[in-house]
Amino acid sequence: MSCRLTLCIAFICCLMGTSSRAELTVIEDAEGQQGLTVFRMTVTPAAEPVPALKHRLTLRPHELKPGNAATYYLRAYAENGLGGTWKSVREEFGEVVDEGWYSNKIPLSELPLDQVRKASSQFDDLVSMFIAPASSRRGCDWGYNLTELRGTEVFALMLPGVQQSRSISRMLALRTRLAIAESRYADAIDHMRMNYRLARNVGQEPILVCGLVGLAEARVTGETVLDLITAPDSPNLYWALSELPRPLVDMRAAIRMEMSNATRIFPA
Repeated sequence: MSCRLTLCIAFICCLMGTSSRAELTVIEDAEGQQGLTVFRMTVTPAAEPVPALKHRLTLRPHELKPGNAATYYLRAYAENGLGGTWKSVREEFGEVVDEGWYSNKIPLSELPLDQVRKASSQFDDLVSMFIAPASSRRGCDWGYNLTELRGTEVFALMLPGVQQSRSISRMLALRTRLAIAESRYADAIDHMRMNYRLARNVGQEPILVCGLVGLAEARVTGETVLDLITAPDSPNLYWALSELPRPLVDMRAAIRMEMSNATRIFPA
């Protein structure tokens, strides 16, 4: 990507107790600088949780179950599944859904909660049956079999499963923001964990496009983290964020695979 995004986060810590009103204002192209995004925040201080990792954005190794996460994600795409549900939501509530319901372009205080609650509920079964189980699987194999591709197969490879995963990420972000607005912080953290896991499962494929999609999904989740930080009486996420893998999406394997494309397209 040629455009460099600079994130400047301004924390204004409010020491007036829990009665203060939390706010998050997003200013794009701040100070006339293209690509400079400033997050102005009013937060309420929170003590370190006890135990320190009471809140987790990752699952511990023993909590991961055998199985392929991609299988569950792909089942969510079935007819009248994720795509059909999103279509129904947009037909009922209009384009405003894409203008800030699942991103912090619209502050939490301005969300039409009754409508967002109704929209979110339409995804309940998809989350419980497919997305939540997928996020707890130990492995994720999208079945692209890259090492077997030769000639024109290398650049003709389609990635529908990965591209549609963006819809999962946006759905989880919508549900996260609703949970934060309703002060259901444990539910919000659960959905963030699913979204971060999705980003990692997508981005681990050794294909540059997959890595970029994974990074985009991680950013969507990061926006909801900011919403939670600014919510009144929200928990301290210092250790939860510290525990996230570094990097969350590692592009090195994808770059190495892409560098081998020439010999796989032209074996001679």
